[in-house]
Amino acid sequence: MQHKKNLDFLVPGAVGAKKESGTDVNVTATKLILGGFFNRNVLLNANLRYTNANQTGLVGFGGDKNVDKELLPEISAGVLLNRHWLVGTEYRQKPDNLSFIKEDDWQTAFIGWFPNKRIALVAAYVDLGEVATFKNQTGWYLSLQGSF
Repeated sequence: MQHKKNLDFLVPGAVGAKKESGTDVNVTATKLILGGFFNRNVLLNANLRYTNANQTGLVGFGGDKNVDKELLPEISAGVLLNRHWLVGTEYRQKPDNLSFIKEDDWQTAFIGWFPNKRIALVAAYVDLGEVATFKNQTGWYLSLQGSF
């Protein structure tokens, strides 16, 4: 579960959002298929999100087109090329509750490098579509994570 609240509801309320806060409920399943795709290990992940968040909650919750929560899928799949490299894609469906702004689904293509158990480097191309009236929100993402 994740609870979100807008500190300032002026803009979300003006564009048709019905509530300043909301709680998303998630159920996730992950499966690793050993020797699956061309004898490579395949990582599959499926998530169902029960939400009415507009732009993940940045523009309030519910709207003039729909106030009810929906069950929306989020899926990802990756192929482990070897023990250090993963390539894959993910997709996230989004609700479309407001007449004022269009909410597009999100897609990502990624590659991850894991030189050891403690370091992860991930690069991705992200397509968020239109976000809060800003069209063509696409770009590159880079993450370096270390654990000790």
